[in-house]
Amino acid sequence: MDLSIHRWKHRPLVISKDAEGLWQKQQSVLVEADLKERDIVVLFDKSDAFKVVLYGKDGLKKLESKTPVSQKDLNSLIDSMPMRQSEMRKVAP
Repeated sequence: MDLSIHRWKHRPLVISKDAEGLWQKQQSVLVEADLKERDIVVLFDKSDAFKVVLYGKDGLKKLESKTPVSQKDLNSLIDSMPMRQSEMRKVAP
């Protein structure tokens, strides 16, 4: 999967569609407003095993999990990133 089109624009969250349906559980915990606020784009990849991978805007892998990740944990991780910290300062009044 070529993620280069997202570099410096989005934080790709790649979810592997597995036969057991864990990908559906992962998708169900995602909150649209939180995804949009943090520039997350959700992409799906077909695989035999479930995996979720978060990439930063710099294109580097920030998280890889073989179990579904909560929106709260994603938000906390992203909000701790230096680029996100800078984005939040720009928006603050």
